[in-house]
Amino acid sequence: MIRKFRKTDIVLIIAVAAALIVSIGYWINANRSINNADVEAFIQDQNLDQVLIQQVDKSLYYIFGEDVIYAFKDKQHFSKSGYDHKDDVVLGGLTKGSVGLVINDPEIMKQANLYTLTIDGTTRKYNYGGEKYLVIADERIWNPSPQFQLNFYDAEGTELYHRE
Repeated sequence: MIRKFRKTDIVLIIAVAAALIVSIGYWINANRSINNADVEAFIQDQNLDQVLIQQVDKSLYYIFGEDVIYAFKDKQHFSKSGYDHKDDVVLGGLTKGSVGLVINDPEIMKQANLYTLTIDGTTRKYNYGGEKYLVIADERIWNPSPQFQLNFYDAEGTELYHRE
């Protein structure tokens, strides 16, 4: 028995095939890994010297420069945040699920051993080891409206820094 296809059948098959192709392409692009050559090429393109690189996952790197923070996904998808060294703690490179920090306050770097991040009334605690450059990866962080509270504490529980 030979079945004849109606125009609506053909349109439906083409629509399903197109949706499948688009979703496969999106999945491949979303799961694309960045390699060191990509990061190094970006650093050269931006003329950056003396950078610190922190890998968050296979598709996101934070690049800390002298006065700039980059959240780098690829040459076309990155965020750039300039900062002033006068601030005690600088936030930059805000992306969905992460933010970069530069700690300029020597008291925080020496005395703090814990920081907390409060979003939507829920607080999470993280150990802190005195790093100058820090990436907070937390799926609750969202751009463009980063509404969170960040606190640093010493071993006795004394608050050294608070930011809303």
